[in-house]
Amino acid sequence: MARQRRALDALLSRQQTLQPLTTAGEAQLRGDAGLLPRFFGLLDNVSGGFPVVDAARWPD
Repeated sequence: MARQRRALDALLSRQQTLQPLTTAGEAQLRGDAGLLPRFFGLLDNVSGGFPVVDAARWPD
């Protein structure tokens, strides 16, 4: 199960494509393979470079 989760994380973060994962046996695709690109197209493209704002100090 952990191996499958790592494969899903790699796909969702776009660090890996499906072809090498399926070849290595780390991922399986059943059903209509044409729906996968449509699914990924629905996901938001988010970069990790957004600014982080600290919480304001609690008033004394």
